[in-house]
Amino acid sequence: MRVNENNPNDPIRLRPVILLADPHWETRGGGAVILRSLIGSEIGKGIVWATPSRTERDLSRGVYGLTSGSAGRTGRFSARADILRHAETLAVEVRELASQTGAAGIWALLHGASVSIAARLARSTSLPMHMTVHDDPVWADAVRSWRTLPLAPFLARDFRTAFRAATSVDVVSEPMAERYRKKYGVKSEVVHRGLPDPVSPAPPYDPAVEGLRVGILGSTYGYSQLRILASAAAKAAEQLGIRPKILICGEGYGDRLKAEMGGRVDVEAPGHLSEAEGIERLRSCAALYLNYPFERWAKVFRETSFPTKLSTYLYAARPLLVHAPPGTSVSELATDGGYVKHWRTTNPADGAKLLVEIAKTPQAEAYHPPADALRLRYYDFAWHTATMKRLLSGLGITNNGRGG
Repeated sequence: MRVNENNPNDPIRLRPVILLADPHWETRGGGAVILRSLIGSEIGKGIVWATPSRTERDLSRGVYGLTSGSAGRTGRFSARADILRHAETLAVEVRELASQTGAAGIWALLHGASVSIAARLARSTSLPMHMTVHDDPVWADAVRSWRTLPLAPFLARDFRTAFRAATSVDVVSEPMAERYRKKYGVKSEVVHRGLPDPVSPAPPYDPAVEGLRVGILGSTYGYSQLRILASAAAKAAEQLGIRPKILICGEGYGDRLKAEMGGRVDVEAPGHLSEAEGIERLRSCAALYLNYPFERWAKVFRETSFPTKLSTYLYAARPLLVHAPPGTSVSELATDGGYVKHWRTTNPADGAKLLVEIAKTPQAEAYHPPADALRLRYYDFAWHTATMKRLLSGLGITNNGRGG
């Protein structure tokens, strides 16, 4: 860690914040993207990123892999094993790291194994703790799969313990803040990813040349809605007399969809791309697909989470096809100017109608102004970085960087 810059001879080290998170500092998507946008320049200066999912460590860079859990024992990270068996030893390791660095406080991303580690820390450390929630670890995460469903009772218990012990909390939506206020009596603030750069215009799109290409970034939270989208794209393309195409950037169901469509829809699945590469590919699409599941089990998920991929979609400056039932966190995205189209059913014909409308929109239409308006509304860089700095200052960091 750095010495006191006001007095290089002062042996007192600047007191960092320990960021505890299942995603590591190089994780490509999700919560790690949000965290890096807010504090990327502070890692190794005022923040040490500690994770149970990696074992390498370099405090000069502010990164620290925890070795007493599954990753250190087997060489492979298992959130399940760390939740059920190793949370206590991992908490001890975090406390030792905090003592070694003279940490001012602990910041925990409440997801996966870090929920259980944070709960043990809440019961065993006097350091102040800040908590971040991007997806409810029980109702937006564990219940989505039969593999993780058995973990739900343990995560619910540990989440309650950690959350109620927090000095401060940030979440990703007002509905999530309201849910936790009612459920736990804890106030929280909304923090999103910070996007500093304005949205640039996308190149013109000619359906007669390009076909009807619908772009997807990352997960669709299951295969069923992807199949419905493919059917809608095929119907729309038939009406327009052009080829239907679906572009899937990232890990998804590309091969499965390609096999099922049997040539009725062209499926492009380039796999993982950097964000810059992904944006460039998405800019060549007629529309971008943003969805939440319709199933009953996903109610809390779709109402309280907020999609990180929207921040990437904005920079592609192409129309958004939002496929979700009424009452989700993205229902409030305005439809002014045709930039956002809401598809609120699972009927492919309804989606096809919207895709035809998008394809028939004059190509002189510019979508970057409404995209940039959404950037400023949800992802204002100055606002969110200042909010996070203020929240972390409650952990005891003063303006000169030393703990209080």
